Amino acid sequence: WLNYTYSRSFNKISIGPNYTQQVNNGDWYATNYDRPHAFNAALVFNQAKMHDFSFNFSYSTGRPFTVPSAFIKSNGVTYPFYNFRNNSRIPDYHRLDFSWNIYNPVNKDRRFKGNWNFTIYNIYGRKNAYSIYLKTEGTQTKAYKSTIFGAPIISLSYNLKF
Repeated sequence: WLNYTYSRSFNKISIGPNYTQQVNNGDWYATNYDRPHAFNAALVFNQAKMHDFSFNFSYSTGRPFTVPSAFIKSNGVTYPFYNFRNNSRIPDYHRLDFSWNIYNPVNKDRRFKGNWNFTIYNIYGRKNAYSIYLKTEGTQTKAYKSTIFGAPIISLSYNLKF
């Protein structure tokens, strides 16, 4: 199966005519959870009554975050200046998962049935960015990427059905 979703989410905060009561100059801006493109695909192979395996692929555009428009230096200290909210995006997210189910055909007519499941999450070990942090060090600003599950995760489980 395949699925694709296009969805946008925007905010507009303009409480009053005063500049301090507006966010992004009173204009629309992308929300924190705005991820316009999402695509998922699953491919399942039923080999026999004894086992099946599948591949699952997930892709989505990165969520917005705010980067400084400029830097202001005052008394030897550099301060970031934020002109617009959520003006950049973290890199796109994608991963490929694998799953293999092994069934016991002897359990077909039994009250309790079970199967083994071997799974590899994020097969190619992509270090998808969860968030990006900016840190000013002297006169330079560096971006640091925070990842979660940046390596393949292998699991083995036994599922019992009754």
